[in-house]
Amino acid sequence: MASFRFTRPPEYDFAPGQHLTLELETAAGTERKPFTHSSAPGDDYLEITTRRRLVLQERVAGPEPGGHVAIHGPAGTFCSEMTYG
Repeated sequence: MASFRFTRPPEYDFAPGQHLTLELETAAGTERKPFTHSSAPGDDYLEITTRRRLVLQERVAGPEPGGHVAIHGPAGTFCSEMTYG
């Protein structure tokens, strides 16, 4: 597993259960992949975690720290209301 942390834009707000789409340029062209947030809505950064460590590390970790990737979102409504009785 590997986690990747990104600077969170000030206007980026999300709810638990939503996801983001990571977009980056590779030798094969523009690639986009959705990821669930592994950071909490109150954190001052965005973090994703994946089991596909090697593939994503080659693509995402390629840019030096401070490099740029595009993050689109948040999206999705995979949220539910809990009721306790």
